[in-house]
Amino acid sequence: MDSNEYDSACNRAYYAVFEASHAALAALGVLESKTHRGLNNQFHHHVVNTGLIDRHIGGFLSKIEDNRLLADYVEDIIPEHKAREAVDMAGEFVEAVESKLALIMANRT
Repeated sequence: MDSNEYDSACNRAYYAVFEASHAALAALGVLESKTHRGLNNQFHHHVVNTGLIDRHIGGFLSKIEDNRLLADYVEDIIPEHKAREAVDMAGEFVEAVESKLALIMANRT
């Protein structure tokens, strides 16, 4: 964000939530999807719909992906406020997943 690379910030924000989603599914023993849409569907089915993650925060995965698609595949530059929003949502999402992962792992021992 500090270097005004807003498209890159959106991309990095998405891949942070992408990897956090993979980690949550792996901790639950769910086979990971090979597509972005499949990952989103599995995350919602196994994590959001079961109440492990609040729906509001779970929705960040789709919102951030939309920003990443614009940043990566549309010629227009993402405005700073959209990039900042994506980075903020990613931070909240990753933090929520990390706290739930800790609980999931603690319950396995």
